[in-house]
Amino acid sequence: MDEFVSPTSDIFVLYLLGKEGNRDLLVNFINAVLVDADFDPIVTALVKNPFNLRNFVNDKESILDVKAVDDSGRIYDIEIQNAGGSNYRNRAIFYWSRNYSAQLKDSENYNKLKPVVSINLLGVDFGLFKDNLKIHRCFLAIDKNDRALILTDHFQLHFIQLKRALEYYNSIGNEVKTDLKDWIDYFLYEGKEIEKMEHALKNNPIIRKAHSNYKVFTASEELREMNNAREKYKRDVATMADDRWHEGLEQGIEQGIEQGLQKGKFEEKVSLVQNMLNMKLSVEIIALATGLSLEEIEKLKQ
Repeated sequence: MDEFVSPTSDIFVLYLLGKEGNRDLLVNFINAVLVDADFDPIVTALVKNPFNLRNFVNDKESILDVKAVDDSGRIYDIEIQNAGGSNYRNRAIFYWSRNYSAQLKDSENYNKLKPVVSINLLGVDFGLFKDNLKIHRCFLAIDKNDRALILTDHFQLHFIQLKRALEYYNSIGNEVKTDLKDWIDYFLYEGKEIEKMEHALKNNPIIRKAHSNYKVFTASEELREMNNAREKYKRDVATMADDRWHEGLEQGIEQGIEQGLQKGKFEEKVSLVQNMLNMKLSVEIIALATGLSLEEIEKLKQ
């Protein structure tokens, strides 16, 4: 049996949706997201950063998202994220803005800007929307009091919470349309619980093709090693960040204890000085006894 590769691995997602010959998969996935949010489907799309094995041989640090443009010039950025927290929403807006602003060179006119659709596949539950259990949410730039009034169609931010689908399929407000459900099932179960993809494999030729791509990927030693190297790099980075956090915490505790001891010693001296002043001892004698300066003792007398 071929080694298991997570279908939400960023390298595999780029391979699946960004490889030459897989344009139909890319267009189908984008349309599944758009139609589920009641937008019109697109006809075709061109990958701007196609999968290229040679690009990853010596590069483990790049952000591996899928960038595409449709026949109207609209830009799509698809990113899979398997680690993070509630601040991911800020990260998503930041990367949307970077893709939007990157369209213009210096002195170019704003009318050249095209809409950017950001699609975020979340492999873990980041707790972004704790009060709402919807699997797929889409955010637009709308008026606060007139939600039918859209400022611009240039801003579109989708979040697809894969893990949430495991618990909330078919519950109120969580229905997703068939094509998107097939894709969610694919990313949840590919390579490990194939029987749960049986309906999609039987009825959706796109998912069958995606499944064939997965088998090709996992059968390739070179692709598996590349994926393992990427995953190891991400684990190493996460471990180093965690170690630094704990080192910082330990240092902070040590510094806090030291500061507390210093503060305690100073407060003891203040109390001693007050008692010696009450005994009418001279500031010179008090300075010799406590190690405080004459100026410090004079301030305590006030």
